[in-house]
Amino acid sequence: MEKLEVTKSRAQTAFEKGTKEIKDAIANLFGREHFYKDIKEIVNGFEDALPLYIEKYGELDDFAKKLLCYSGSNKSVLASAALFKLEIAIHVLNGFKDPDYNDGKPKYEPLFDLSGSGFSYGDYDYWYTRSRSGSRLAYLDLDTMKHGVKILLPIYRTLYKK
Repeated sequence: MEKLEVTKSRAQTAFEKGTKEIKDAIANLFGREHFYKDIKEIVNGFEDALPLYIEKYGELDDFAKKLLCYSGSNKSVLASAALFKLEIAIHVLNGFKDPDYNDGKPKYEPLFDLSGSGFSYGDYDYWYTRSRSGSRLAYLDLDTMKHGVKILLPIYRTLYKK
């Protein structure tokens, strides 16, 4: 079999000039990390985050697959599935980094309004902590949190529905 060599700069040029399909093909061949400068360029929903998570950590076990595919009416199971989806997507959006609650840096969490008019994103909060435990749904920076809320709002709604 013949070997084809491509320089990084030529691959990046082809990527930049390519259509979405070409960009996807190049990124799949050589790895997304060589072409995207910001994870927010890649992840525009849970459906984009899951393959990246699996690529990094390996296939999900049967229980996790069943939970992610659950479509029944049990609110507790739906909320559990939503929490799991948010944990995966936020972990990917955070660059596969878990929040370090001892680093002295702020973490960001969205605040939602569950008033009588429905469910909406209202504001955000940031905080510092020296705790050894913290929220699994914390974002590491404000821009990522805003992007995450925008693309994951339907999942947040499922998690917080009464």
